[in-house]
Amino acid sequence: MIVIEKIESLIILFAFVWIWNRYVPKTIFRRVIGFHEKHNAKNLDKQPIKFFVDHEEKMVAGAKLFYWIGAIIIGIGILGS
Repeated sequence: MIVIEKIESLIILFAFVWIWNRYVPKTIFRRVIGFHEKHNAKNLDKQPIKFFVDHEEKMVAGAKLFYWIGAIIIGIGILGS
């Protein structure tokens, strides 16, 4: 790959991960919690559902970090090829 192709690949990769992190993790966690609030309301105060509901923001941040770390690893692979 020439340098321009590598830069284009990195831009596309990081744009995709940025857009993904902007919408998808929050939606996934919100749907899971919404399902439990609707269909499992009597067990919301029991573990592990309580932990999941109480720490939603931290878990979303962790998922976003996971995707960024993956993108960085892929980016290093693109630069190394």
